[in-house]
Amino acid sequence: MGTVRMNKAKEALSFFLRSLPQDIYFNIYSFGDGHRKVFEASSQYSNANLKTAQKEISTMKSDLGGTNIQGPLEAILKRPLLKGYPRQVFILTDGGVNNT
Repeated sequence: MGTVRMNKAKEALSFFLRSLPQDIYFNIYSFGDGHRKVFEASSQYSNANLKTAQKEISTMKSDLGGTNIQGPLEAILKRPLLKGYPRQVFILTDGGVNNT
């Protein structure tokens, strides 16, 4: 993902986060040939956690190699569910996904 595409993805992610309902848990995974997550486990939506997420988003770069989605999806789906909260996964990508 080039710089322009990455900046657009970061803008979209920031907008998306600000539009989430208050009573949820969330996490952000960035991915390429590997993946990273913002929080060790999904965290409750709060001003402090939103600020942490926004700070992490601002430093994201397209430095993880190709767009391999299998690894992060497996990691996400292996996480235990939080009682009373359904798992919802939203994916933002440049469209050039490998190993779909």
